[in-house]
Amino acid sequence: MPRGVRKDGLKMPLEQRMNISKGRVGENNNWWKGGITHWRRAFKNTFEYKEFRRNVLERDNKTCVLCGSNEKVCVDHIKSFSLYPELRTVVENGRTLCYQCHYKTKTFGRNVPPEFCSKCPHCVT
Repeated sequence: MPRGVRKDGLKMPLEQRMNISKGRVGENNNWWKGGITHWRRAFKNTFEYKEFRRNVLERDNKTCVLCGSNEKVCVDHIKSFSLYPELRTVVENGRTLCYQCHYKTKTFGRNVPPEFCSKCPHCVT
């Protein structure tokens, strides 16, 4: 049975899904180990981030906006996830890319171009 669907087959209301999601965080979770999860993984498991991701994929029809492929797609942040924390869940800052196109972007992984370094917390002296 897909997530967000009740046993009787009806989709749960948004408010109910948010409450369930918030009820399974931190010490309320069965797998709680005292807060050892990396902040990035914890953020990507929040309801807001999952909704952001779902909305971007839905908007782009689960198709890469650069090459048109619909295989192995992911959501990319146009403005860097680490440098623009206020834009992490803004749908307009997201786009759907296949893994091959995502790997070629300027900001994939830790490939931060020099023009962004003035904002980069690792490069500021």
